[in-house]
Amino acid sequence: MLSRLQFIYLLCGYNSDGSYRQKNKQLEIAYPSGGILQDSPPLGTKVIAMDRKGTTSAVSKDGERANKGLLPYGVKLERIDKLKPKAIRALCRKILKEETKTDSPYKDLLPEDVSNRRQVYRFVTRTIKHLTYKHLVLPSHDNFKWASEDILDVVLDATIRNSCIEDASNSLNLRKPRTVPGYDIETESTPNGDTVHRRIKKVKTDEWMERFEKANTELLKTMIKSRVLNGLVWFALDITPWMYYGNKNTKGIMGAKRKNGTNYAYKYMTVCVTAQREHVTLAGSYMTQLMNPQKLMKELLLKSTKYTKGTIRVMCDREFFTVPYIKMLEELNAIYLMPATENSKITRIIKETKTFPRVLKYPMGTRENKVEFSLILVKNKDGEVHAFATNINVDEKNAEDLVELYRNRWVIETSYRMLSEVRARTCSRNFTIRWFLVLFGLLVRNGYYLLNEAIIEYGHVTLKTFAELVSESRLKLVGSSIVSAENGDG
Repeated sequence: MLSRLQFIYLLCGYNSDGSYRQKNKQLEIAYPSGGILQDSPPLGTKVIAMDRKGTTSAVSKDGERANKGLLPYGVKLERIDKLKPKAIRALCRKILKEETKTDSPYKDLLPEDVSNRRQVYRFVTRTIKHLTYKHLVLPSHDNFKWASEDILDVVLDATIRNSCIEDASNSLNLRKPRTVPGYDIETESTPNGDTVHRRIKKVKTDEWMERFEKANTELLKTMIKSRVLNGLVWFALDITPWMYYGNKNTKGIMGAKRKNGTNYAYKYMTVCVTAQREHVTLAGSYMTQLMNPQKLMKELLLKSTKYTKGTIRVMCDREFFTVPYIKMLEELNAIYLMPATENSKITRIIKETKTFPRVLKYPMGTRENKVEFSLILVKNKDGEVHAFATNINVDEKNAEDLVELYRNRWVIETSYRMLSEVRARTCSRNFTIRWFLVLFGLLVRNGYYLLNEAIIEYGHVTLKTFAELVSESRLKLVGSSIVSAENGDG
């Protein structure tokens, strides 16, 4: 017996399992023990499903048409026979969509009894904005001029446009000036760059870190409920530099690989999800010369595990191919996979190897401080040999499959390039301002992913459209929950 869904597949011109059926080939189905739907046709009904030209019919064993129960919603075959093939397929697709529709795990973000796509987008965006902005309320005096939401909207515009805050403020004032009723006078409709910087600096860096974690947890709660982060989840661990061209003695500046004419940069470490559709950032932190990077890595991985279940699986860049990092991963009982830096010893092994792929045990470090892992050597189509380090039990038969899994990390590299594009620029040397812009960019990106997951049944929006929707969605709650401070504000 075919299910209703399988029958709709047949009417749409496919096989009952949804696979493609040869063009113009009709399919005859016999039912020796019942019909198709709940109100089934008589016993032994034969159904000739619609082919690619739109021919469809159903005849019972006594020669009469079996109209009852062949389609849901009371659609009869006499009516279908009068429709054109294109209309028949459209009708079947509509029925198929209704049959396969399930409760969205993001239904808490969706409005009730609203089918207008634009209204759905606005409602979800307003909800995401509220979840984020309520944790980023900026301190102000009682006689403040600009609400916290006004400040954050300027930062958002600069973040999406990848421009500086001053340029975003000037652009918004030119596009949407505030006019005085009864007079031909235009005033500022958004705060200027100095006001934005001054308000951001009133909150300390560590407090911004705590607020970021709370806001990010709010955004990821829905994904946790939907269980999209359950099962086999790989973390992508990376250190991202933000190149710096000023005084190297500025707070937070670290040495980095030379790029674009400088050897100095701000650095931050992040943990993202790879090998999943949701490439969200789970945890992140700034780095300084006084911080222990291995302990920071451990802290971020432990924070990330509260969103997932099971063993920690990490894909790292070759920057983590050192004894201290690998020892810390083993201390966490984590499964890791990373490219190996080709030192003189690995280069010699590659030259001596004649057949690929090859897997061998590789010790690294001194006698007192040593780690051992599996070294995988694979050769690509161009004849280049690449080395990978892992503690997974692997052999030559599945080595290439494991290395192929590492390709998923390139999705995260694309995500990091997107982050560099979704970040406001600044010339300020203030460490708090620079780190706040990085955190805000991470939240914008996660909110963007969450929006598209919630509206997947309605369509897809671009990052620029997301920013416009956020700017249009004004929140009354943020302005009424301003935290007072000792100093006034312009």
